[in-house]
Amino acid sequence: MASSHDRPMPGGSDRLIRALQRGGMAAMTTTGAWSVYRDRDKRRRVIGTLDGVAVDALRGTGHLAPFGSKSDILVWSGPAIPGAGAAATELEDRPIAAPAPDRTRRVRRSAMEQVMDEMPDETARIRARNAALRFNGDLHRAATPQTMTMRWDPVGAVDGTPRRGTAGFSGSAAAAARRLATVEGLLGNVRMHALLGLVLHGQSMARIAAQGGWPLKRTPKALADTLIDLADAYDQRVAPMR
Repeated sequence: MASSHDRPMPGGSDRLIRALQRGGMAAMTTTGAWSVYRDRDKRRRVIGTLDGVAVDALRGTGHLAPFGSKSDILVWSGPAIPGAGAAATELEDRPIAAPAPDRTRRVRRSAMEQVMDEMPDETARIRARNAALRFNGDLHRAATPQTMTMRWDPVGAVDGTPRRGTAGFSGSAAAAARRLATVEGLLGNVRMHALLGLVLHGQSMARIAAQGGWPLKRTPKALADTLIDLADAYDQRVAPMR
């Protein structure tokens, strides 16, 4: 019977991703899932497992990268967290807890956190996070440097640097572009751009509402419904286009 470490945890697990951000690593298992360690010593115990879809999305967005020449070991390459490094090895037997809220001031919550609050249950939240990761990964693949022939906003490429198309899409970029075109056809232009603001650009709820012409109070629920529709699109319509 498989142990709990052999069963992949839901993609986008906040606890595991935060462990990677603090200096951990992910190692591929024989089943194709990724075991997560709190540091880069494989003699330490596994704290959980990420599924391949979540890991592929994080690699596609540049948040995970191979550790040296070992393609079966990945480490965090996204924005660093202050105090990571040596302090990471001290977390082996401690749970990763969120910092205590400062009750002297109002905590400003991100648009994505507000959207997750509108989900009906944990299953919906997991599907929505996975869909957002896949969507973000496709956006970055479709904007591959030196092969991009499309732009999703007037600013330019993902990092804001204008790029010119040359020889056209690579195979993975072309497949990502087809998936995104299918998603836009299913969701419509307004909801597509709302997703760009939420997932790609990290815009505030007020800005997303203003750009979409939606009442601010209804925008979190509208975005939650849009993320569920995005998950349905990937599961039913977009996935076969890989």
